[in-house]
Amino acid sequence: MPFKFFCAPKNDQTGEKKHPRHIYPNPFEPVICPLLVLSIYLCYFSHILTGDGCLFPGNDQYCRFSRLLARVIETHRDEVIRMGHDPAFIGVHSIRKGAATYASSGSTCCPSGAAVNLRVGWTLGNVQDKYIWYEAAGDQFCGRVLSGLPVNSFKFASVGPRFIFNKDTVDSIDLQNQINACVQLCFMSSPRNFDAILTHGLASLICHQNFLQQLLPANHRFLSSAFF
Repeated sequence: MPFKFFCAPKNDQTGEKKHPRHIYPNPFEPVICPLLVLSIYLCYFSHILTGDGCLFPGNDQYCRFSRLLARVIETHRDEVIRMGHDPAFIGVHSIRKGAATYASSGSTCCPSGAAVNLRVGWTLGNVQDKYIWYEAAGDQFCGRVLSGLPVNSFKFASVGPRFIFNKDTVDSIDLQNQINACVQLCFMSSPRNFDAILTHGLASLICHQNFLQQLLPANHRFLSSAFF
């Protein structure tokens, strides 16, 4: 269950609260699974983990992402129009606003409005920090919804692909050592605090190996990575 801290959202300009945003894998829809795409990125650019600590190195990442998003929208302009959207109105802010709309209106079992507002970093006026407080459970609910897990199904509680061990057995210890070696091979050296995420990431890659081979073109560089 990875999570991300955002240093200065609108409801915390000084960055004092540091509430984490929880993120979950979606094994049922790999095309939108955040853990799978993070694992592909770190496997493909393994030097990131030995760099300066930035997950996305470089300056002006906001502008860079905005340009890349605009390029993707333009490439798939006809498909976007067929879905009933105007490409001119889709931008970086659409992701956060769209997430809030989806979390609030995607189901009758949606998270509370307060949990959604806190998730996207919107202020709640004077009542915030007096009557309405951040709680992990509310953000965890939002995280599962925004990961695309089916809220009206038992699958909503899925933990995603992972390795299961019987503790303290010889076979289990050997398997753990093999998995650790595979993590080091696929992701090169990594910070110790990233091991748990990378182990889950390796399980996700293994689970969706056939999907990736079918999705990616035969000459894609990722198919020549250490994982494959």
